[in-house]
Amino acid sequence: MKAAAALALRVVLGVFWAWAGLSKFAGSFDAAPFLAAAATRSAAAPDAVRLALVDAIGRFALPHVAAINVAVPWLELGAGLSILLGVAAGWGIATAAAMSALFLMCGAVSTNPLLLLGAVLLAMWHPYARAWSLDALRPLTPRS
Repeated sequence: MKAAAALALRVVLGVFWAWAGLSKFAGSFDAAPFLAAAATRSAAAPDAVRLALVDAIGRFALPHVAAINVAVPWLELGAGLSILLGVAAGWGIATAAAMSALFLMCGAVSTNPLLLLGAVLLAMWHPYARAWSLDALRPLTPRS
């Protein structure tokens, strides 16, 4: 039962993240408006977090928005395919959780709490989810 639940969660999260990355490739994705609004929407966060986040957005993210416009779709697609196929799923789960937490701190509340919860659950159920992954197809080789 746990393996089936982990597989279902892995498929849902993997498809979501892969679709999010692909849709950003297909459309005209620009992170600049989101980052500019994140500085004002993060007012609900504690002062220390808000000040650090606003400072990081102003000093790093906005000047490097071209690199962020390239990195976000690739990271979303990579995390989604990694989770979906089960290849380096630990990296995919960690990347998805980090992106969900960062988007949540920036004020994008929509589905990010559910995605973060899903990533945490999948990390806990990872041993069960590995049974139905491409990693499980690799032959077991003895360590020398």
